[in-house]
Order: sequence, then C-alpha cells, then structure tokens
Amino acid sequence: MTINMAAKRPAAPSTQPDIQAARMMGYAPNRVVLSGRQLVVAQLVALGLADKEIANFLNVSQGTVKSCVSMILQRLALRRRTQICRYIHEMGLFP
Repeated sequence: MTINMAAKRPAAPSTQPDIQAARMMGYAPNRVVLSGRQLVVAQLVALGLADKEIANFLNVSQGTVKSCVSMILQRLALRRRTQICRYIHEMGLFP
C-alpha cells in the first residue's frame, strides 16, 4: 500500500469522545477517557436504568455498579447521574 492510499482511507470511528470537544463543553479534558465497562455503564445510566437493573443486565453485583458509577463521576468531574446522561448525549455516545 502506498502512502497516498493510506491517506485516503477513512479513520476508524472512535467510541471515545474528542478531547477538544469535551473541553469546549466544559468537561475535564484529562479525565474523559472511560474504560469499556465504564462506557457501557454510563450508557445504561443514560437510558435511565437504576443500579440494580444495570447489575442484573451486566450480571455483576449492585456494589460493582455503584463503584463504577462513582468512578465515572470522578473521571468526568461530575456530581450527579443526570450529568452522566447529558455527557453521553452531548458526546454522541448514546447506544
């Protein structure tokens, strides 16, 4: 493959938000990277599921979900679950 062919290939879509877009929306730019599990939990929170429902869906304990939600809030410098929902929608990460 030549350099020109590689340049024409479209980039693979990212499941993580763009850091510059996050900064413009007021999110902490160095904390926007979520693990795969955290992204799934955040998406389920955005759907309006309770911790118990998320735990049943993912087949994990309710404590694990609560811990994961706390880590999401911490990484994104947020305070409430509703802010997770807003973040997921604004970043285009809604399932």
